[in-house]
Amino acid sequence: MNEIVNTGDYSGYIALSYGIVTVVLLAVAVFSKLGQQKARKEAEALKALRKSRVEDF
Repeated sequence: MNEIVNTGDYSGYIALSYGIVTVVLLAVAVFSKLGQQKARKEAEALKALRKSRVEDF
């Protein structure tokens, strides 16, 4: 039997939507953190490249 009956009680839907929002926010936070680390590594690589070019001259 299907136990989900629409009785006007939307607490389940509200909880589900909060869960989805939480997961999305966590994913965004993780991706932005990974992006920051990648950007930092690229910046350090560029600095090292600039230093090596300056030392060449």
